[in-house]
Amino acid sequence: MDHAWRALYLSLALTTWLASPFPAWAQLQGFQLNRYEPTAAGESSFAVDHPGYSAAYDLAAGLTLDYNHNSFVAGTVTRDAGAMSASAIIAHQFVCHLELAASFLDRVTASLSLPVTLLESGTAANGITPQSGAAGDPRIGAMVRLYGQPESGRFSINFGGYLWIPLRAFSNLLPEQAGDQEVRGLLKLVLAGLIGHLRWSVTLGGLLRADSVLGTPTFADGSSTGTSLQAGVLLQYVDKKRHFATGGEAFLDTVLTQGHAFQGEYTGLEVLLGGHYTAPGQVQLGLGAGIGFLSAPGTPDARLLLRVAYALKDTFAPPKAPTRVGGP
Repeated sequence: MDHAWRALYLSLALTTWLASPFPAWAQLQGFQLNRYEPTAAGESSFAVDHPGYSAAYDLAAGLTLDYNHNSFVAGTVTRDAGAMSASAIIAHQFVCHLELAASFLDRVTASLSLPVTLLESGTAANGITPQSGAAGDPRIGAMVRLYGQPESGRFSINFGGYLWIPLRAFSNLLPEQAGDQEVRGLLKLVLAGLIGHLRWSVTLGGLLRADSVLGTPTFADGSSTGTSLQAGVLLQYVDKKRHFATGGEAFLDTVLTQGHAFQGEYTGLEVLLGGHYTAPGQVQLGLGAGIGFLSAPGTPDARLLLRVAYALKDTFAPPKAPTRVGGP
């Protein structure tokens, strides 16, 4: 067990270093507004990782359809008939996340995700205009199992890294809410396990991101982002005989730069409830719904998720030797 504690200590040290406050960079214009990042294709969760590994180079491919409501609301509030109302710059957003994942050596899972905004609507203001059909920043990543097995043991330690490629650095045709202008990276520690029918995960990560703002002129608060601390919790009831899992997830992101940690305009918190089912032929289906709290840009007041994936089991496993029939 000593090597497990060493791995845990190293993981926590790396995560704490990345999550520590960094000096503020010069502000850039625009960043990827949507905060939702799907787990690797093939996982039975939406936003909080519960890794799975295989020794046979399993592949999974799929998509997640993400509808979110009021993800970016203007800071000016007006009174109408005694009621408070606010104008939503991004009122409706419908995003398709295209996903691929591969697991090998019974220890590593590599993943790829690309968000595409199919529909975006709202009230144009402060230089931000809703725009459909825009691609977001592709994400590449890997998760490594350091100790234990998440799906067959009570406790495991996993560590991952993710990198986003900023498409707006190569094209000025994309809207500024579609993506960042510089590369951003995330280191994440995942503690996970399965205790009877209870599947659990706790995640902690540090996202290194350039300070950026949305809109011109900008709001005093609620229109910027930067290096942040991320955390998540997953609790599910699992029935492996009937191939389904159901439960809840919560994930938090708070900007650390310029002393903004845990301030409402710089912190987003979402809670999701959902279910996952693996149909015959390894088709995986997931349906979830949730609500958002606090007012960091990109935090909606409601979110709906539909996930479909196809897992190709033992795709690259070596062929079995033919069985002899009869004599030698």
